[in-house]
Amino acid sequence: MKLFLSLVTLIFVVPSISAAESKCEARYRVGLSVEAPFYELADNGKTSGLSYELIKELEKHTGCTLNQDPLSIQKATTELSQYRLDFYAFSAEVPQWNEHANFDKVYSSSRMVVVEKKAAGKNKSVADVLKDHSIKITAAVPTVISEAEKKSLIAQGRYIEASNLEAAFKLLKDKKVQAVIGTPVLSRYHLKLLNLNNEVRVFHDTNTLMPIGIYSSKKRISASERERFKKALKEMVADGSLRKVLSKYVDASDIEQFYKF
Repeated sequence: MKLFLSLVTLIFVVPSISAAESKCEARYRVGLSVEAPFYELADNGKTSGLSYELIKELEKHTGCTLNQDPLSIQKATTELSQYRLDFYAFSAEVPQWNEHANFDKVYSSSRMVVVEKKAAGKNKSVADVLKDHSIKITAAVPTVISEAEKKSLIAQGRYIEASNLEAAFKLLKDKKVQAVIGTPVLSRYHLKLLNLNNEVRVFHDTNTLMPIGIYSSKKRISASERERFKKALKEMVADGSLRKVLSKYVDASDIEQFYKF
């Protein structure tokens, strides 16, 4: 009889405990880039963007409520340092954020360097472009260029700082630079927006892989909460939902060529 009751307990009680443990009733403040193509708010009120859609998928996979807060990079830095954000998604690793938040990689992206066709000439690689003294360069975002590369280009008088993401590609359109270092998501969006696809050559930087992931606050997020989100992110990779969202923002060939999951 005791054995029978024990089995009944295992069958009926344990699943209910497991279900209770897996249910998420928490609400989190999640920062994301305010710039397109990561976040866009159309005139009709419709919201879209790569980070926006990925966070919505993460919300489904965790069962938690994720309140999205689009922020400039400067504002995000302040909010993380003052522990007013629970998470920031999705981002390359930002060294100054590591003091206040934990970074968990979700996937990796190679750099995409777009070069004006005439300036590209006989160059065959990103290394060639970086060495070509006739090419002035900007970076779409600070995380896509190393300090050593930037220092070298500045010393050669070949680096022009862009005030923001959109401004970087406008420098290319206005012929003030001949190349923009970016990522597939950033480059594909702005080349289309500015009608530059037929004006450039695309170079794949096979030597540089940038981790893309999510930051969690060291003070606001517990180890168990962090693990819940890491597990959900792995599920998004495994079930294809991450690739499905990403495919809306890059070419199909880009996913195989530029990304590692």
